Amino acid sequence: MNETTAQLRNDTETEFTHFRNFHNERHIVEDILQSVEPTDTFWDVGGNIGTYACLVGQLVDEIVVFEPFPENAAKIRRNLELNGLPPDAVREVALTDRIGTETFYVDPRAEAGAGQGSIVPKDEKTTMNVECTTGEEMVTNGAVAPDVMKIDVEGAELDVLTGMEDILSCGDCQLVYCEIHDTDWCNVQNLLERHGFSVAVIHESTTQAFLRAHRSF
Repeated sequence: MNETTAQLRNDTETEFTHFRNFHNERHIVEDILQSVEPTDTFWDVGGNIGTYACLVGQLVDEIVVFEPFPENAAKIRRNLELNGLPPDAVREVALTDRIGTETFYVDPRAEAGAGQGSIVPKDEKTTMNVECTTGEEMVTNGAVAPDVMKIDVEGAELDVLTGMEDILSCGDCQLVYCEIHDTDWCNVQNLLERHGFSVAVIHESTTQAFLRAHRSF
């Protein structure tokens, strides 16, 4: 069992709720921590307040955290610094399949840790404009491609993966952890399998599932 720990600030009731509920993802975090290698680059797509990044970042060579919601991005930077990790690992953009500006739908509470922001339209949400880009564009502009990736983007999972198909097909990325929200699970699974991954469901509820995809060829 990996004994990695992290310090995380808890400044709001929303963040407290996030930490309280995070035990549901404990086995997913443990799987990632046991699977990464010291030379890996880890992409955290949908970083929220940086829980995954702060834990995994202590074990790997490099992390890149994508989080378009400003309050979350600021909290991630502070949490990274608390754990001796570089705050400039944060990219304050939405990773998707297109480049430009998108409407971003956020929880009306609009504070760090809400964990509901998405470029997918949702009812009863506050809207704001955010910059968006693709994984392929990030690598073209100098980012190190991921060896391991976690995706949690509240329904835009297929868009994220579509925007980085060249990266997935090249063979360097070995593991993808993807939480599926209200989308066609088969489309996500088919895309990953098409690029050489074997896919298994490692957590499932009535509204979402967490997939683990590892490269099989």
